[in-house]
Amino acid sequence: MNKYNSHGFTLIEIMVYTAILAILAGVAVPIYSSTTSKTKFASESEKIIHYLTYARSEAVKNNSDITLSFSTGSNWCLGLSDSGACDCTTANSCQINSIEKIVRSAGNTNFNLAVDNSLKSANFDPLRGMLEKTNAPSSGKISLSGASLSAEISINILGRADICSSSLSTYKDCP
Repeated sequence: MNKYNSHGFTLIEIMVYTAILAILAGVAVPIYSSTTSKTKFASESEKIIHYLTYARSEAVKNNSDITLSFSTGSNWCLGLSDSGACDCTTANSCQINSIEKIVRSAGNTNFNLAVDNSLKSANFDPLRGMLEKTNAPSSGKISLSGASLSAEISINILGRADICSSSLSTYKDCP
């Protein structure tokens, strides 16, 4: 019988195993971080789309104008109101049927929101849910951008919101 017959790992085997794990972790962590950032960005974009669709449907359902209010920059917010313009940075200012309707940047200051000037005083009309602006009815654009990510949300004259992005493969490319 061999007295050196053991059932364990040698120090070299453990070192090789640890080195392989370190290499795999070094490759996986950046990929995971990038995927997490893209998912958060897509979630913020979808949240805006959801609120715009909700505003349009509430305008038709309640037979009242629903006004869009924006605060841009890194601490952005979007407020909806059935009583005219509101300030989405002030509590209980933006309400529909006495319920606050605000979507905020969720403390994620990595993403900036920009709105073209025509949307700063826009609302959805109660008859067809069409987008109305003070100058003339037409489309409007909302831009969301991060470090290497960007998306553009456009609202057409009919009030339908659509999203495009050149940096996220889940959406069509922006023209």
